[in-house]
Amino acid sequence: GKKKFIKFPNHQGKGTTKNMNKIRKVLIVGGGIGGLTARKALKKLNIEAVVCDKVNLNDNKVFKGAGIGVWRPSLDVMKALDIDLYPDGRLMTSAGYKNKQGKWLARPSGSLSTSNHCLCMDRTDLVTHLADFQEDDENIKMGDGWGLSHYSKDGEKVKATFENGETMDFDFVIGADGIHSKTRTQLMGKDAIEPKYCGYSFYRAIIHDPSPDLVSKIELDGDRPSFETWGPNQRFALVPLKEPQLFWFGSFRQDEPIHRSFDEEAKREQKDHAMSIFKDYHHPVPDLIEATDSKDFVFTDIYELEENLIKKWYSSEDHVALLGDSVHSVAPNLAQGASLAIEDAIELASCLNLYNIGKYKTMEETLESYQQARSWRAKRVRFISNLIATIGQHPNPTFSTIRDLCMRVVPSSLSSPVFDVVLKYSLGGDYKLPPSFRDF
Repeated sequence: GKKKFIKFPNHQGKGTTKNMNKIRKVLIVGGGIGGLTARKALKKLNIEAVVCDKVNLNDNKVFKGAGIGVWRPSLDVMKALDIDLYPDGRLMTSAGYKNKQGKWLARPSGSLSTSNHCLCMDRTDLVTHLADFQEDDENIKMGDGWGLSHYSKDGEKVKATFENGETMDFDFVIGADGIHSKTRTQLMGKDAIEPKYCGYSFYRAIIHDPSPDLVSKIELDGDRPSFETWGPNQRFALVPLKEPQLFWFGSFRQDEPIHRSFDEEAKREQKDHAMSIFKDYHHPVPDLIEATDSKDFVFTDIYELEENLIKKWYSSEDHVALLGDSVHSVAPNLAQGASLAIEDAIELASCLNLYNIGKYKTMEETLESYQQARSWRAKRVRFISNLIATIGQHPNPTFSTIRDLCMRVVPSSLSSPVFDVVLKYSLGGDYKLPPSFRDF
């Protein structure tokens, strides 16, 4: 008989049968880092993207007073999207954990800039790079009632209804609307979950113009090392950003959340409280708090989602998928929340493109591939992040003393390689760009 030739599909679409019902127009719910990255990635693949958010970009308080670590996987994503972040950040060259007296507990064996490098920057600068659109862009729907009210499947389309009563049709909806996601609530229906308080809260701030005296207390051998200090009940971290900026955060245990306030009196009280709980920590911890203008204080109760309660990140029937904090929000103990959202965004965009060119035959296969590609990384980050919070701010002083002693007596020849492995696999050292972007 005649020979049969089998063509194997690849991400360029050779040997594939393209799906007739392509994903041509996508609604992205949420104008944060994950949503804006998804917009850029979809546009790169010639898929129209509309971003909606109930809050204007310039009014979003989530972006204020926050430093952010953009690790190598996210930097790879930015490069694929033609975004150069380096002029607005500072490479973290050295970092580690200290005890309350300022003694190093654990450090990597070499320079971070040559291994799992991290670019430290003001969160608003990252958003500015991603938000490269004009104010009159008709595909940017922010503020003025443009939050998503609900969606519904209407034949081959997804009809989105906004809080202002407007409706629009799309081929797909991406929920990138954060930990309190309305998209997730509708997707999960009767199984919808609410975020869980982690039992601790954060103070954070950026010092934009530190004094020479403060800088002199931070610099070590001509460098500005990042550090996180562990004590009983609290943790404190310093991360230098683009000079001269310094970002710090303080974490402290409390049984119940305190609803945050942005008024000036509340911020003065927050500064006084921060000084009281970190006053006996090593220098420059008290100096950093004292040098921070109270108006720059940001207070946040820390919540997370219980991942085992979210079985599926998507509905293939409704053409809806979640990314970032809307599906796997974790406490910010590894500076990985934004990175996970960025990686999710480009992975989902790639999967939708592979569906369009016929690599995936069904929407179920497409979205299952997306979840499988991302879930293990999110689980690793969650595990290490929660471990750091448990060990680093344990309420028992005796435990803290034993912890510090054990970590200090282990020789660096043993502890540093172990630290390197933890860094590599918790910070995405094995990350690869998804298929649709490997040629960019």
